[in-house]
Amino acid sequence: MLNVLFFFLMLGLINYVIYSFIVGYKRTGKVLGAFRHSATILWARFVALVGASAGVLAGLADTLNMPEVREVIQSVMKPEYVAFFIIFIAVITEWARSRTLGE
Repeated sequence: MLNVLFFFLMLGLINYVIYSFIVGYKRTGKVLGAFRHSATILWARFVALVGASAGVLAGLADTLNMPEVREVIQSVMKPEYVAFFIIFIAVITEWARSRTLGE
């Protein structure tokens, strides 16, 4: 039950990121304007999209009984790599926070 809830939550997050991009692009007419010219918002939505996509793919792989897809995702997300990913995301977030796009 929790897996199904997580799956739909991640699917909703993907839809939100795509929808907000489309609405922002229509409003400003610029790709970077869709993120309010903020590198931080662009980066946060990219990280959310990648994370949610990995969660949805893993859930679909379980549902469709495709263990090879799940194994590929798990090989990239090994526990020893998580610290690297966290540091990488923190560094990019710090960099993005100190800048704005389009100015």
